[in-house]
Amino acid sequence: MEFNTNGLTVFHKRWFTGTPVNAKKASLTTEFITENSNLIFESVLVGTDYNDLTVSYVDPGEGDAELSAELVGNDLIVSLETNETPIASTTVFGNADDSNEITITVDVAGLDGNDYVLEIVDPETDGSDLDASLNVESGVLSVSLATDDGDNAIATIGTYDDGAATPLITIEVVEAGSAGNDYTVEVVAPTEGTSALNATLTEKALVITLAIDAGDTDIAGNAASLIATAIEASGGSGVFNATVADGENDTRITTDETEKGFTGGGENYIFDDTANTVTLVATKINNEVGDVFTASFDSGDAANIIGADEVGEYIFTGGLDYSPTSTANDILAAVEDIDGIDEVLTVELAGALGTGVVSYMEETNFGGGQYATPCNASAALIVIDDTIYFTNKPCTKYTEDAWYSCSETLL
Repeated sequence: MEFNTNGLTVFHKRWFTGTPVNAKKASLTTEFITENSNLIFESVLVGTDYNDLTVSYVDPGEGDAELSAELVGNDLIVSLETNETPIASTTVFGNADDSNEITITVDVAGLDGNDYVLEIVDPETDGSDLDASLNVESGVLSVSLATDDGDNAIATIGTYDDGAATPLITIEVVEAGSAGNDYTVEVVAPTEGTSALNATLTEKALVITLAIDAGDTDIAGNAASLIATAIEASGGSGVFNATVADGENDTRITTDETEKGFTGGGENYIFDDTANTVTLVATKINNEVGDVFTASFDSGDAANIIGADEVGEYIFTGGLDYSPTSTANDILAAVEDIDGIDEVLTVELAGALGTGVVSYMEETNFGGGQYATPCNASAALIVIDDTIYFTNKPCTKYTEDAWYSCSETLL
């Protein structure tokens, strides 16, 4: 096989490793799957040094962020534009017309807001204050409603002459609740002898034995005020309250009254409507956990009540993470607007259009940058592993179009 080597300097020994190469610029082509979202970045100059250039598309860390681009050393950092993120919220209502509505929103937008849970809590005891607290670990916002004493059981004994036979003494069981209805009261009038007034509580039976003096019960010792004091002392203090009708402290009870039951005892506690208004509940949430949540309501609902119907669990929904909205066209414009960028790199669309929205991209290096194999000869040839490499001009390490190759393989 013969070659015409006229005018060529034929080298028989390599002065380089591998095969001869031309100089190339370093480059990076993004590889997003979204159509029309990719760009080609290329160094202005050739050589391996430019493989150190990097590009990253970073998360700005918040929704509704603006696009920005800057070159810091060898690193092109593009902070992507993001959309305005929906905020998680929940609504509390129980009435058929939703008239007692409170809306509670998570202050920080994002998907994490959906992990919160609201619990309207029945404290199941009397005398509880309205309260709001957040368990940070579980994400439960607890609103414990205010309560008041429930209904107390009562009974009456004696009457006074006001034209209507009004009860003289009202006896109330101190502890609210239906258990108070189990008490009974009886008045016993002795018929002979002399003895003092006495009130005794045996289990749930209150027995009042009137005072007697030489067979007479119509005495000052049976005055209503004294009987009331004896009742409150029976069974130890704190079981009964006894109240005498106004102006009737000296009125006497002198006769038997058969055993009668106490009535009217209801729940041990009730919700305190005056403390559980929409306004007060929302204010408590904002005061106690306002760094995480905001409670709001329509002015027309301000005086409505949050009560038993609203006790339960409410899920927060609607929160979404923000996402990038920058297109390849947007990034192209932002990069080209960087002062001095044209001295370092160029950027162009990888496709016909740049309308595709990009994604976040970790710091990624340029690649492929290299220097040419220099050759001082005006034209040269070298054969390496049955492949002919030749140049038709002298070249330095910066020359991009000097070396060519062809194979000796017979066709």
